[in-house]
Amino acid sequence: MGAGGPKTKFKPEYVNQAYVACKEGGFTRPKLAKLFSVSPVTINNWCKAHPELLTAIKKGKDEWDSEIVEKNLLKRAVGFRYKEKENRPDNNGKMQTVKETTKLIIPDTTAQIFWLKNRQPERWRDRKQLELSKDKNIPDPMPDEITEQEAEEAYRRVLG
Repeated sequence: MGAGGPKTKFKPEYVNQAYVACKEGGFTRPKLAKLFSVSPVTINNWCKAHPELLTAIKKGKDEWDSEIVEKNLLKRAVGFRYKEKENRPDNNGKMQTVKETTKLIIPDTTAQIFWLKNRQPERWRDRKQLELSKDKNIPDPMPDEITEQEAEEAYRRVLG
């Protein structure tokens, strides 16, 4: 903050709050702006002025991605079972479980493809990288240099 400039609303405790919001709630910068009652531009400015805030946001987002999103993507890729309870009020108005059913979510091939392409890109990418090498025994159809006379002769042969 420069001399005579506007006073910032930034508080040191925002660093930990931003980390927790990103890690636990998957917050983005616009959501952080709402949380701190500032504009998204202010969040960007704070990240430039306070590297510890930027580090906390990045760390929180990374932990959210790896602990929540990756875990659920894998779960979706391999399929899973869960229990569903049906609750109804009894005569006194208190909720009672009347039925419990085990449900199966079958493996999702799109999640499997995404997982494999990202975890093992060399093995699962769509395009394979081919490396071409010149065989010394095969003549080059396009020589590196051609004289003007050779070009004229080739031109006449093609035209007949």
